[in-house]
Amino acid sequence: MIEKPDIVDTIANEGIRLTPVSGEKYYKGLCPFHAEKTPSFVVYPQSQRFYCFGCGAKGDVIDFIMKLRSFNFKEALSYLNIRPAQTAKSSQLTKKKKLLQQFQKWRDDRIELLFLVLRGLKLLKKRVQSIEEAKNLADLYHTEPIWVHQLDILLHGDEREQFELYREVQYGKKI
Repeated sequence: MIEKPDIVDTIANEGIRLTPVSGEKYYKGLCPFHAEKTPSFVVYPQSQRFYCFGCGAKGDVIDFIMKLRSFNFKEALSYLNIRPAQTAKSSQLTKKKKLLQQFQKWRDDRIELLFLVLRGLKLLKKRVQSIEEAKNLADLYHTEPIWVHQLDILLHGDEREQFELYREVQYGKKI
């Protein structure tokens, strides 16, 4: 959405004299687009629009400046010092793109971490020489299937499964 300056103020700043009618519900003045003696140019502050009953000129503040100054759209925006705001849809897409990139980085890092952990656990198992050492590593042995399952989801699961895993690991939440 574009943030526009007030149409009544802009037209007045361009030297067109406007007179309030019906308690400022609308303004009347001589049309700057054609010669006339009786005001037929009407400006509606509520809708931020203008209309000339004489020549049919109509539009918003941008249309007014384009017609008055013979500007194209871009020149009118510049003249009015309007910077088009990023649309909500564009903003959402940017946010989604950043979240997707963040998720993909997490997934790649998690895969690498799980491979390292599982490789380390495999080496550790080979070095265990006593039942006492095995008991000390019991927690690691019990978590191995969880790590293998996570790795399987990250390598072969669909996006929904991967995202559920992400939410669970990152935030302790299941969807």
